Amino acid sequence: MSRRLTVTAVLALAIPAALVPSPALAAPKTYLIKNDDRCLTYAVDRTPARLGFRAQANYCPSTTFGGYLWKRTARSQLAVTFRGRTYCLGAPKGTAVQVGRCSGDKRQQFAFPVVEEGVWDTVVQIRWKHLRNLCLHHNVRRPWEISAVTCGRSGSDQHWVMVRR
Repeated sequence: MSRRLTVTAVLALAIPAALVPSPALAAPKTYLIKNDDRCLTYAVDRTPARLGFRAQANYCPSTTFGGYLWKRTARSQLAVTFRGRTYCLGAPKGTAVQVGRCSGDKRQQFAFPVVEEGVWDTVVQIRWKHLRNLCLHHNVRRPWEISAVTCGRSGSDQHWVMVRR
């Protein structure tokens, strides 16, 4: 009788554990990366430089939408998937921030130092790890423009909130 109880107890523990997805199978964390009322995305570069894809800021979508949901990868990259393709925020060309295929390029790696911790949000800078003192900047005077500029402590143009989706 005790052997039957032992088997029943083991099955009672094993079945619920099998129904709970393991952390490895859980969906990766994605973020809307916001500065004020704008979210980080990308678009085809239509300037004379024609860099391919370029980081942009646009009004945050009201629903989940591809091209706005960024993942922080294990390599400290910011990756976005759109129409089945994955791209990473990359090195600037001049001050324009490029978005291209993810690679082992160290210029696609970022640090996220906390600027301030509020009740609702944690505000971070998005800083290139291997490029001297450069941070992601949102030009509020040209609301779609994202650039790489010297990191500074003043102003909200380098303050980003990563809203988990």
